[in-house]
Amino acid sequence: MSDSEENIDLNDSQSEYSDADYEPSDDSDNEEAVPQPLQEIGDNRTADRVRSYQDKDNNDLFMPPFKPENVPGLQLPEVRTKKDTMYLTTGAFFKLFFTLELVQQLCNFTNEYMEATKHLRPSLAKNWNKLTPDEFYIFIGLLMYFSIVKLPRLELYWSTEELFHGLWARSFMSKRRYKQVQSFLKASNHKTETKEDKLTKVRFLHEYIRRKCMKLWMPHEFISVDERMVANKGRYSFRQYIRDKPTKWGMKLWVLADSITGYTCNFEVYLGKKEKSQFGLGYDVVMKLCKHLFGMGYKLFVDNFYTSVRLFRDLLQNGITACGTIMPRQTEFPQALKILKLGIQK
Repeated sequence: MSDSEENIDLNDSQSEYSDADYEPSDDSDNEEAVPQPLQEIGDNRTADRVRSYQDKDNNDLFMPPFKPENVPGLQLPEVRTKKDTMYLTTGAFFKLFFTLELVQQLCNFTNEYMEATKHLRPSLAKNWNKLTPDEFYIFIGLLMYFSIVKLPRLELYWSTEELFHGLWARSFMSKRRYKQVQSFLKASNHKTETKEDKLTKVRFLHEYIRRKCMKLWMPHEFISVDERMVANKGRYSFRQYIRDKPTKWGMKLWVLADSITGYTCNFEVYLGKKEKSQFGLGYDVVMKLCKHLFGMGYKLFVDNFYTSVRLFRDLLQNGITACGTIMPRQTEFPQALKILKLGIQK
């Protein structure tokens, strides 16, 4: 994370959900002070120490060998060997994540929610037919179409005027049915929702997609952890505004990505301020996202929001080597590598 970023909650810049809260510790490397350069050591002892970490063939010592659980890449052998071409369409790849199993459960949640709340919206609930997976896929397809073809009002997508080509949407789903599904659509069991979990209304969907991301792809040797903004201006307590990001408004994700392809291997949603943990937020984020890759010899790259001596030491103990920029104020940063300000004597 850049030190120049300014994170502001929409309701109150001092709110408990401000991005300023996600500093790893009191000596966080996310403070606004200008980073200090490292001490330059000009003698040959530095080179000798570097060489001592390599064998005669210049292979790094103490570097865990890269032994992934499976061959890196897409975990669908029939696709890698080109024995099956069914996944060559975008729709087929979409269904790798939004599987029939998932969609059927979302339909069940929606139908149950409609039955429980139909008395609150009797006009919409009238003549309701149970939502089916086929109809759900059509609904999602229309949502995608509406996001690409922008019209001023929803009703215009069903307009009979030639200008709006409303017959296209009408051929898949009526306007009334679309509004019915939109009104009662549910991504969780309404009976088990809790106020304590800020993602309770989408927790089931979040976890299902997250597990699919991990299952469908084995990352290559080099991986990275960073934040990602998902554009959104909806009303929720943990939405973020980051002035210097390309996507300024939205939901912040912590993301573990394959450095070779950019594929999202694992992710978590940043939900705002929590009690500070023993080793800081940056430490917790990395250890949680990388846990399923422990012991496989991965090489992780991070920025100075995450880097700490403790994190890198614990990652190494779990078979992951790491590289990242670090701020001299970090806990356990070697005093010998710090540079003093001009005019100050040690």
